[in-house]
Amino acid sequence: MDRPVAMVTGSNRNTGLGLIRAFGRAGYDLVAACRTPENAAKTENLLKAEFPEARVKGVWFDQGKPDEIFRVFGEIAEQFDRLDVLVCNATVTGRQTFLEITPGEMTEIMNKNVGGYLFCAQAAAKMMIPRRKGSIIMMSSVQSMGAVPRMMAYAASKAAINSLSRSIAIEVAKYGIRCNAILAGAIRVDKWASFTDEEIARKRKNWPLERESTPEEIAQAVLYLADDRSATVTGTELTVDSGVSMCLLPYDKHWEEG
Repeated sequence: MDRPVAMVTGSNRNTGLGLIRAFGRAGYDLVAACRTPENAAKTENLLKAEFPEARVKGVWFDQGKPDEIFRVFGEIAEQFDRLDVLVCNATVTGRQTFLEITPGEMTEIMNKNVGGYLFCAQAAAKMMIPRRKGSIIMMSSVQSMGAVPRMMAYAASKAAINSLSRSIAIEVAKYGIRCNAILAGAIRVDKWASFTDEEIARKRKNWPLERESTPEEIAQAVLYLADDRSATVTGTELTVDSGVSMCLLPYDKHWEEG
């Protein structure tokens, strides 16, 4: 019962699954948050099989609905009576241009990405305050610092998450709680299986290190911010992007044709 508890949102696949498995290997009890009850049950069973010594709970909620978020955190408090780490990872991406985006699309992305992160962090912090310790980690993106076509709403939401992380950090520091953001570059996820070798090589030419991160490599950065190795790190942004944010990519005025 002395094991720390980590919760990861969007934990049923890709980066989120890599993150929560890393916490399992590090000796944490696990809360796997997903969008659907089916994914929550599937992820819970997978983690229980891989980490039989851990307490594991699969939960589900719509990140755009605060009432559902608060319901789930109530369940977590009842079962675990503690939460040491929250990783806000679940994200709505979308691909909308400035001239075509609709009010509904913008509202959904901001509600789920920014509002969802805010209210998950709020509920987590209230669980952490009695223990006077905790770490909240928000998965952001290098797109929060720049722009690519068709991604304006996503980029705006990630920039808001960076600011949100700093604001949270300054308010919860007196309770011993830390909040940081990870600015991720390209991560090798499921969709990469559909890329040709030529497409992958073309992408990699944009990055000084000429390779994308794996979910496991992102997890190492998350684990650092989660535990006492980063005991005095708060309100900061850790960039893991193969160097792409330090250089200016070529501008293609024909981007609409791609």
